[in-house]
Amino acid sequence: SSPLSCPTEAHKGGVLLYTSDVLTVVPRPDLDMYSPKKVESIFIEIINDKTKNDIIGVTYRHHSIDKSDFINFHCTPLIDKLNSEKNKNIFIAGDLNFNLLNCNTDLDTSEFFELLTSNMLLPSISLPTRVTNTTGTLIDNIFTNTVNLDSISGNLGVGISDHLPSFLIIPRSNQNHLPKIHNLFKRNIKHLNHDQLRKDLKLINGLKQLI
Repeated sequence: SSPLSCPTEAHKGGVLLYTSDVLTVVPRPDLDMYSPKKVESIFIEIINDKTKNDIIGVTYRHHSIDKSDFINFHCTPLIDKLNSEKNKNIFIAGDLNFNLLNCNTDLDTSEFFELLTSNMLLPSISLPTRVTNTTGTLIDNIFTNTVNLDSISGNLGVGISDHLPSFLIIPRSNQNHLPKIHNLFKRNIKHLNHDQLRKDLKLINGLKQLI
């Protein structure tokens, strides 16, 4: 099908999202994050007849925007909107330029990681996605609230650019695959106080810095 896109006003950037013709896709511009030459994104919702709807977003954060500004003025409002979406699968992919390998040493990266994970959006990629002769950084990811132990994710070792393409495959409940037995325990977050959790995480992080 025709791609949905958010062009860029910078020399590099922009996002593009392709979907299958067999899917019922609704654009979600109310979720889009955009600031010229700073942040670009595109969000859609896939309408499913018998299962939860899927909200999918692709985002690029330019280096020109301060990490803290991105967290406070773009990421946090997006998370607040997504929290009002009840009973939906959420996927946020893209190059967010936060190196998750530095969570323990960079305060902004730690705050970004805690913001997403405290709202049950977990990273599906754990290995470096941009590799050079001397460095490896984990700056591309696919964050999701969907927990499926049969999911497959990773990076493709192809030379399209200096970033490795990331992927996440989640089998549908009606797809044929070998049955597996899992002990999966899910925490009930119906009455979770998100504001208090963020305060507790910041307090814990502050104590770690003192130690």
